Amino acid sequence: MGRGGTSELMKIILSGAWIDMASGFLRYQRGGVASIPDPLGESA
Repeated sequence: MGRGGTSELMKIILSGAWIDMASGFLRYQRGGVASIPDPLGESA
């Protein structure tokens, strides 16, 4: 069980990739409008 999805999830969280996915998801939920402060500065 040590090589399950938990370790992969921890890698994603520790790498900070979840921030990019979360910001992209929120942007999609809001109709593609970046109406929230982008922590990665991708406000294009």
